[in-house]
Amino acid sequence: MASCAAVWACVVWTPAAFADRAASGELGTWFWVIDVCASLASQSVVPVAAVAFLILLLRRWIAFGAVLVSLIAVVLLPLSEPRLGRVRARESAVRIVIYNAKTSSGAVEAKNELVRSADADVIAMLEAPIDFVGRYLGGEMLDGYASVWHPKGPWSGCPLLVSRLPMEEHGLDLAEIRRRLWDHLYLLEIVRTPAGDVAVVLMHARSPRRAWRWGSGLEQLQAAADIVREIGEQTGLPVVVLGDFNSTPTSVRGRAFADRSGLVRAKPGLMPSGTYPSWAPSALGLAIDGVYASPGVRVARWEPIGSAGSDHRALVIELVLDQPASVSE
Repeated sequence: MASCAAVWACVVWTPAAFADRAASGELGTWFWVIDVCASLASQSVVPVAAVAFLILLLRRWIAFGAVLVSLIAVVLLPLSEPRLGRVRARESAVRIVIYNAKTSSGAVEAKNELVRSADADVIAMLEAPIDFVGRYLGGEMLDGYASVWHPKGPWSGCPLLVSRLPMEEHGLDLAEIRRRLWDHLYLLEIVRTPAGDVAVVLMHARSPRRAWRWGSGLEQLQAAADIVREIGEQTGLPVVVLGDFNSTPTSVRGRAFADRSGLVRAKPGLMPSGTYPSWAPSALGLAIDGVYASPGVRVARWEPIGSAGSDHRALVIELVLDQPASVSE
């Protein structure tokens, strides 16, 4: 058991060493299994701790020491990736809800109530059911929120990015970037917050359920990272990317996106909570939904809430945009 724990610790740390290769497009689909294991690093803490406790009861001291070192390595893994700094809640914070609604889950009234009850400034919804989209276009859903872009008609799985804060409809010429993002069904809006304008991108990476999907999702994230970096360079604005990245902070896909885009993950490093699957306790969930943002942005809140029938919990995040630029390790 001690050797298995040691091997596991080595496996889950491997993506940290391969992030540069993944960011530069040099990593093949052979890495898929390793990355899936690394995505489960946080969930493995309890089993590894149980093994350590069992070996301790058996008084096998050398084996216990080996497992203890492995356990510490797994616990510290989330700290190997830079995270946005944290601040206390303040009035200038922008509250955001990110929610993968799952197209086939129905319960559109409950979904509307879920995201509206969060009292968010910006709502980012992925995989919206067709009935929800139709009723949104008819003014029945998300009343009080507006968007620059919206579909001409209802369709299943439509992404929605709406705000009760003003959005920049004209001015900055980002039409070509918007078109390139829309090739992946990603959205870009300029949101005017009390602390200044911010470029907000909504995206959804392909899930890693198969090796080819994992590789395709990595390519998606690489392409999106280049566009996101271009947005920051062209506008000079802080960039906030919202979405379902289908990769946890400890996975190589998430690390590669951060490295290539220049953004930093928002989820606090030692917070044991996730959004997927919704039937599991939040402390055991995978943190695949979330935010990447420019280094000067700070996090005041990161909290999964209800699911309203989806297999993802909605996520409430509060961001403070008026802080000095630096990154917490």
